[in-house]
Amino acid sequence: MGCLGAMLGVIVTLLGWERTFFELADLGLWWWALLFAGLTLMGLSALPSEAQRRLGALVLVSGGLGWVSLLADPAFPAALMPVRSVHVVFAAAFCLGCVSWGGMLLVGPHRPGRSKS
Repeated sequence: MGCLGAMLGVIVTLLGWERTFFELADLGLWWWALLFAGLTLMGLSALPSEAQRRLGALVLVSGGLGWVSLLADPAFPAALMPVRSVHVVFAAAFCLGCVSWGGMLLVGPHRPGRSKS
């Protein structure tokens, strides 16, 4: 779901296609909802695993911050509380969260007992 949201975001941003699927769906900003739903589900699915608990928690928190940002965005059609300053703060926190778990993915798992030589 998150990959679909990201793909639709690329289509909307790069190609400027607001309406896709034979003019049936108006994407606008709705692709963000798919992306945040995917992040939330990935975070929840990684929590039970002992090895991925920290990564899952970061992804889950990042998805939650994204939801708050989206639902506070005045440009989003289904905004619950359209407050620009709240949107900006939570969007920045979402971006920092993505950088954090992206860094965790790049570094890889820490394996105790192995030397770094």
